[in-house]
Formats: sequence, structure tokens, C-alpha cells
Amino acid sequence: MNNWNMKYVTDDDREYLTEITTNIYHPALSDVSGNKYSYIDVSGEAVPALLDTGTQITLNNTETNKYHLYVGNDTGNIRFYEFGTINNSSSTFLNDWVDRGNIKDSGNTIIDVGQNSAPTFVDISGNGILHMFVGNKAGQLTYYQNTGTNLTPIWSPGVIVRDSSNNTIDVSGNAKPNFANIRGLNPARYDLFIGDASGTIVFYENNGIGGPWSGLTTWPFVENSSI
Repeated sequence: MNNWNMKYVTDDDREYLTEITTNIYHPALSDVSGNKYSYIDVSGEAVPALLDTGTQITLNNTETNKYHLYVGNDTGNIRFYEFGTINNSSSTFLNDWVDRGNIKDSGNTIIDVGQNSAPTFVDISGNGILHMFVGNKAGQLTYYQNTGTNLTPIWSPGVIVRDSSNNTIDVSGNAKPNFANIRGLNPARYDLFIGDASGTIVFYENNGIGGPWSGLTTWPFVENSSI
């Protein structure tokens, strides 16, 4: 497996992730220059998210899924590192990540949420396709519908996320969203958790009515409480 290291800086008694280091090799055809052991460096406020492509690979005689790496940064963009090949000759199983640059939406516009982008992926529509939610420094979330596949996503232009009362979801700053079927429902219903700049986690319950991913103009997120 990869040997990940995280680099942090401290500001106002809070720690921020700024850089991810691992055993990474950028192939010759990659648009990144560097040595075999180099950095994934997105300049600041790195927030990684892994997207399960659903594509099978064999690693150390074990079938596993291929994951692509998406990293948010301080400029509000998201950089895409494609899963390459695993070098099984190394005891650390080096992953040859390929830097594909900042991701764009279906209109060929670079995705930009302002500052401090924090992506996460979730099958919010329940059809196996992972969609993307991105937090930002202002404390808001933007939703990007995936009209492609998990292996080759096509991101529709972003929509600001609202709650079930049609209010813009807005935490105190540096929104970092995550989803979980925390109530164990079947079919799965993913509730929304948002970390913010104050150190609080805000919880929104998914009421199951659907949202833009199912053709509705309403949203299913009912603000519950701060955890």
C-alpha cells in the first residue's frame, strides 16, 4: 500500500492540511515533472477525496477497485490524479498517479468554488453513480451532478446546495462535507455532515424526497443540530 504523509500548518490554534506526500511516480507522459519520489503539491489547504471507479484491478493477487484521487486546494480548484499502475516489484506498491490537471465541468469551465475547495463523493441518487459536493472557505456547498460514469465523470455546472426549507446551507466557514448512511437505511439514505472553521460539525438529515439529481427543484437536507 502507499505510504501517505500529511503536512500541516497551525494558525489560530487550528491545524490545516497543506500537502500530501506519498511514494508517487509521475510517468513520462504526465504533465507533471518530478523525480520518482515526489510530492503531490496543490499549493495549500489540500483536501483529498478518493472516487471509487468501480473498475477492478489485481493487486498482490487480490481483486480490488481502482480509485482516482481528487485534491481540493486554497485557490478553490480541484486537481485530478488518475490511478496509474501498481509497481508490484516494490514492497511499498508504488502507485503511478498521473496528474490530469484541474477538473472542468461539462461546459469546459474549470471548477472553482472560490477558496479552500473540499470535495467529497456520494451516490446521493442511489443508482451507483457518484456525484460531487464541494465545500468552500465561505462555508457553502456546491453540487456537481455526474452525468457520466464513475470511471469517466462528466460534471454538470455547479449548483449551490440548499436545505429542505430552501435556505442556502452556510456554516461558519471552511465547509468540509461528508456523507454516510448513518441510520443504516435500506435503500441507503445518505445524511450530510459538515465540519466548519469553528470546529463544529453540523448535521443535516436526508429526508429521502430527492433533489436536483432526481429532477426536483427541492432539497432533502433537514438541519438537525450541531454535533
